[in-house]
Amino acid sequence: MLSRKFRISKKKEYKKIYKNGRRVSGKFIIVFVMRNFSKNSRFGVVTSRKLGNAVKRNRTRRKLRAVIRQNMERMKNYADVVIVAKKSAVDADFYLLEKDFLFVMRKAGLC
Repeated sequence: MLSRKFRISKKKEYKKIYKNGRRVSGKFIIVFVMRNFSKNSRFGVVTSRKLGNAVKRNRTRRKLRAVIRQNMERMKNYADVVIVAKKSAVDADFYLLEKDFLFVMRKAGLC
């Protein structure tokens, strides 16, 4: 689990990032990035019902959070990041999700 200081938790914050953030797409995830000026990056993971039942959504969410935890040190700029899982992320293994995450973060200018 991500520490509280690294999480986006309020609906108001998600809406602000969706509205004002930059959208970057990958094969398995869509990322909304909005620059922040705090001491660290914050992350939110969204899995919609389109992905499948609760088991599939939760498993996908856990994989994405693990990818975030393992690659947080690589972030060179601080930003609020919302990761939206695509349908293809459900069946993707950890390595492919990590590769796609790093690709999207480089594309967004955060790695």
